[in-house]
Amino acid sequence: MLLAVNGINAGIGFIARDLTNALVEKQEDGFYRILGIYACCFAVALPIRVSQIFFTYKLGIIWREWLSKSLVKDYMTNKAYYQLNPNDEEQTDVDNPDQRITDDTRAFTGQSLSFTLGIFDALLTFSLNILILWSISTTLTFSLFGYAAFATSILLIAGKNLVKIDFDQLRYEADFRYGLVHIRDNAESIAFYSGENPERSETERRLGEVVRNFNLLIIWRVIIDVMRRSINYAGNFFPYLIMAIPYFKGDIDYGRFIQASFAFGMVEGSLFFIVNQIEELAKFTAGIGRLEGFQSKVESISQTNPKSNQNVISDYPSILINNADLCPPGSNKTIIKNLNLSIDNNQSLLVVGPSGCGKTSLLRMIEWDSPCMPWEKNDLFFAQIDLDGEIQKIKKFSNKLINSKKNVSFFQPYWISETLLVCSEDSSGWWNLLFLDVSEIDNIFIKKRVERNLIEYGAPQWVSGITFFSGNINNLFCVAKKENSLIVEEYKDLEFVKEFSTPFTSISDFSVFRKKVLLKGYGSDFLGIVFEIDFAEKVLSNFSEQIFVEHIKDCSKPETFWFKGFEDQSTHSFLYRPLVENFRKPPLLVRAHSGPTSCFDGSYNSEVQYWTSKGFLVAEVNYGGSSGFGKAYRERLDFKWGIVDSYDCKALTLELINLNLVDSDKVVIFGNSAGGLTALNCLLYGSIFTAAICKYPVLDLRDMHYNTHRFEKDYLNSLVGNYEENHYDYLDRSPLNQINKIKKPILLFHGKQDRVISYKQTLKIQEILIQNNQYSEVIFFENEGHGFKNIKNKELVMQKSQEFLKNVLNI
Repeated sequence: MLLAVNGINAGIGFIARDLTNALVEKQEDGFYRILGIYACCFAVALPIRVSQIFFTYKLGIIWREWLSKSLVKDYMTNKAYYQLNPNDEEQTDVDNPDQRITDDTRAFTGQSLSFTLGIFDALLTFSLNILILWSISTTLTFSLFGYAAFATSILLIAGKNLVKIDFDQLRYEADFRYGLVHIRDNAESIAFYSGENPERSETERRLGEVVRNFNLLIIWRVIIDVMRRSINYAGNFFPYLIMAIPYFKGDIDYGRFIQASFAFGMVEGSLFFIVNQIEELAKFTAGIGRLEGFQSKVESISQTNPKSNQNVISDYPSILINNADLCPPGSNKTIIKNLNLSIDNNQSLLVVGPSGCGKTSLLRMIEWDSPCMPWEKNDLFFAQIDLDGEIQKIKKFSNKLINSKKNVSFFQPYWISETLLVCSEDSSGWWNLLFLDVSEIDNIFIKKRVERNLIEYGAPQWVSGITFFSGNINNLFCVAKKENSLIVEEYKDLEFVKEFSTPFTSISDFSVFRKKVLLKGYGSDFLGIVFEIDFAEKVLSNFSEQIFVEHIKDCSKPETFWFKGFEDQSTHSFLYRPLVENFRKPPLLVRAHSGPTSCFDGSYNSEVQYWTSKGFLVAEVNYGGSSGFGKAYRERLDFKWGIVDSYDCKALTLELINLNLVDSDKVVIFGNSAGGLTALNCLLYGSIFTAAICKYPVLDLRDMHYNTHRFEKDYLNSLVGNYEENHYDYLDRSPLNQINKIKKPILLFHGKQDRVISYKQTLKIQEILIQNNQYSEVIFFENEGHGFKNIKNKELVMQKSQEFLKNVLNI
């Protein structure tokens, strides 16, 4: 299209020559004929030019979409978005990632195409018109070259300063915009800390940078614009100055004079392409620099595993920091230098300061560290803070009825008024409700205490955001586990109003908002649903009356089955009967849950339903240590992980065999993570289980002691015992050290991106497993971590599991 347009432009030069000569010589017929040709050229050129513009824009948006997706992918990989801290303005190469992905990408793709096409257009224009100009006047041609070289050199030298100023302007504008977005996103925190003055000062400072740099930009733009316009005006005189002499001598006619002027203008435009675009080129160059710096940075981070820069590690029941320098992630800017800090269990720390001073960065460095997991033991503290934000007094709650001589776990302290707080605590053996009056910090007393056995108003806090209480003193709603389902209780002024039954076996996102209860519920025969109920309109007789769910048809319902487990203690499990009778007696699949203090709650599980649809009976074992059955039940596993859990799985299997419910020759145990340790230990002793299928199993307790993630750093102290004193128990209960004793077939799956349990532990036993049994197999996934997410990998797991069971069970 460019070639066609430039060919037409060159032809127009000849047409203009002939048209001018026809006018001078008053050749009326020739004039109108040439004018018609002129009109035809315009008619042909117009759709070509329009198509060129359309495809340029279309190609630009396609390119921008691809580049933006690529940048966003790298930006969200390996937490690059976190390491490229947008708040650190000293990092000039990575400031304002949002602007670089949006504005810089848009400018780069659009202007790249514009400049590329402009350069090609200029080259074609030059190539076609320089021959015409040369044929008319070599003197004019050489003069043009000299003039263009001189003018371009001057403007490029001046333009170098403009590039730097434009680079800074893009950054300052983005900083100012980010400051305003920061205020909008953090409005609640700013209002709470009265941070208006520092935020206003910071915003005005950013605006001052914008204005200061733009004033400098104005000066240089004016200088360059004056130079550019002077060059363009001077260029208009050159054809007349050079061509006047041969014209007056009669060497050329007037038409050739006009043609030379036209060709000169076209060649001059092509040679001065950079000169005419100097300001846009400066912006473009600045944008390229910012985009290239950002792209190379996110690519380097996304293609490597992020490494921790922790300089402080504590093995004590306290926070201990020695000679630490604090910098935001990926930055050399020092917020705190040579920090020394020690905080014992009975001490607290309040960090105060204006908004933006780095309080959050300090809190990121100081992490929870305790020898007890939060559901084993914790303390409840209250602090009195004055109007200036200074701590006046800290008080640890202690009461002879609750935690003065016991290890007690407090769950979710929640304010229901300015002086009243609700939480749950397990001093009774169950997480029960506790209402505290904190009108006076020196006299915190129990306003009300609810003691109910067999009901849990709490759960182990493996993740943040677990909520069982919401509302206020006038309308407080509490969630509790009762038997195998959840109930919701309503309290007004601390008085119990009503208990509502629900069809839910687990919930998330429980909240009271204005006059409505909101939650997401899960059941045994339906997937998670968002539920909302307005309690202001009427007194409800039951939540279940308001809940409408679409139940899954042909679904095996969980049946509660209690059996005698370790030390003849009553132990819970769920049984799922087969949906079809494919066998004389159904094979049995026993599932051991991941997380020693987790539990099976009976919620719908697609894998369980898949196996029941194939004729298997599935049993989920809530072995000793599982949550939801009281504190004593959880503590069964203390110092006995690898013993109690395995014993309970075997005891359930024997009970089902004795009841003649399953085929004793076809029993397989499943386990993920911690459940993998349980499953593999089950194969070590006795011949109950035919095989095992495990995902990312715990194989080496010694390795877990040294390398587990920070939250579980001291968890093994209660599950197995102190490592130094119980070293042999760590070795004896680790399947890695007993693998040669296992002669049963095992199918293992592990992701190579696992940061909780290294796949290398599974790699160590791969060869031994395969040697011990022909059906054993180990499968690794390059793109999976601790918990599989890729749907194709999940399908492969089910496919391989089915093939494995077909071989080992001979079905």
